[in-house]
Amino acid sequence: IGYSAQGAFKYGHYEVLKDFYSNLAGEKIAKEWTGAIWLSASASAEFFADIALCPMEMIKVKMQTSPKGTVPFQLGAAVNYMQVNPSTGFPFKSLVPLWSRQIPYTMAKFYF
Repeated sequence: IGYSAQGAFKYGHYEVLKDFYSNLAGEKIAKEWTGAIWLSASASAEFFADIALCPMEMIKVKMQTSPKGTVPFQLGAAVNYMQVNPSTGFPFKSLVPLWSRQIPYTMAKFYF
């Protein structure tokens, strides 16, 4: 679910933002600075995509790293567990590390 949302936001927003930034810059500047516009659009798109991904990524990591039986394995129960336990920081505690990893990767992927 999380990766589907991330992909939809990333690829959908990238195309929209690439167009938006090009129009904002104007035709001449957009042609001269195509690479910068692509980098800006990909970074912006990933920024929003990670907001969509973060809650599901946190649940996945919690399930993978917790001792067996301490975190429910069903999605609904796991979401409830994460919401009830404030120490998990659910849903956005890991957003900044996610941005630190994903934004540079996405910029490189869309540029090269």
